[in-house]
Amino acid sequence: MIEKSLYEDYEIDFSDSHTSNDAYYFIFNNKRELCLTDEHKLPETVGNLKIDFKLYIGKYNKKDTFVINCEGDDSFYNLKDVYDISHDLYLMATRAVLVRDWYMTHNNVMSLYCFVPH
Repeated sequence: MIEKSLYEDYEIDFSDSHTSNDAYYFIFNNKRELCLTDEHKLPETVGNLKIDFKLYIGKYNKKDTFVINCEGDDSFYNLKDVYDISHDLYLMATRAVLVRDWYMTHNNVMSLYCFVPH
């Protein structure tokens, strides 16, 4: 079975100065779990979450899309559960979590590099 490609609905883009009121927010906690509403949808706002970082990652279904890392355990689902809820949402969530992981790893590596004598 050939599955749908993520890139049918996703346009890659990265920008530091992107803001939008109408956007998708892929919000992950430190356990790589995705925040979903009670209706198993992406949240429409960030709310009162303590945000570690927020990155613009392009457009998904023609809407600006951000990946966010925060603290929290309420309303978060592991990626296997997200796959069972919605395959399309899972495709984009895996892309978002990879960008999140890269950003976290890159920042940690660069932080360590700065403290090591050369």
